[in-house]
Amino acid sequence: MEKIINQSDKILFKARTVFPFTFFPHEIVIDENKINFIESKFIGSKYVRNMLIANVADIRVSTTPFFSTLTIMDMSFNRQQQIKVPYLWQKDAIKARDIINGLIVAKKEGIDTTKFTDKKLIDDLQKIGNIKGEEFV
Repeated sequence: MEKIINQSDKILFKARTVFPFTFFPHEIVIDENKINFIESKFIGSKYVRNMLIANVADIRVSTTPFFSTLTIMDMSFNRQQQIKVPYLWQKDAIKARDIINGLIVAKKEGIDTTKFTDKKLIDDLQKIGNIKGEEFV
């Protein structure tokens, strides 16, 4: 139990949508076990959704010249649910995708991510999760 608590406390990556394209910025927060989607609806109100890394079925990044949309498919409860985070900076969307892909591989291979320092873990997850032929951003 302690190991899971420590993994959930360690934030690996955090990104916000770009103002003014989203007047109330949304946020994506990735830890070692889950992804938190925090959607601001109005001043002082938020809608928070969580997705376990183990439930990620697919992750995509759609890019435009300046911004990107991160789309993640959740396969929990035997149904697909798609979560989109638009208006992220390209580098943030790609880094989030690579870290999530790296976490998926690490979990499937049984790698204990608690034994790494934060910087080393993030760098290694990005390397594991990077799509071949694409430069690190």
